[in-house]
Amino acid sequence: MSFLTIDPNTIKVGDPITKDLLDLIKSNFDDHELRINSLATSGGTVFIFNGDISLVGFNLSNPVIFYYKARQDFSINDFRVQLFTKQGIATGNLVFDLQKASNTNDSNFSTVLSSSLSFNFATDADYSEKAASLNPSLNDVVTGQVLRVKITNIPTNAFGNNFSGNILLSIGAQ
Repeated sequence: MSFLTIDPNTIKVGDPITKDLLDLIKSNFDDHELRINSLATSGGTVFIFNGDISLVGFNLSNPVIFYYKARQDFSINDFRVQLFTKQGIATGNLVFDLQKASNTNDSNFSTVLSSSLSFNFATDADYSEKAASLNPSLNDVVTGQVLRVKITNIPTNAFGNNFSGNILLSIGAQ
């Protein structure tokens, strides 16, 4: 089954509605639904955020770098971070957590990840990208819930003169 364009001559005002026309409309709807279901089950991803975040002036007293309030139900299927540069820092870990809650009250947030996403400045190269492991029992988000990205650890002197403090953050859903 595939989508077939309906000839405008078959839907002229005053012409009778035929079984063939209704069968064609139904066939097109069936094709449409098949494609939607196929995308949903194959892990098609829509990115709810995919962009550069500057960490200039960041400190652990205010560790949240991103908030998102869900406008519809979805499942998170991708969370990744790319560190642009780590020049000037030789050791330590920069650690990210993706969390959700029913509102922005800090005590209600719980992690969505199986484990935090961590960059080791001693071994990870500039422009390293990492994908987090999601906890399948916690990755569903319902309308109105809030997602946030929180940095839970930074290397000593991470935001000194030589560190750009930029990351590429992406959160994907289906």
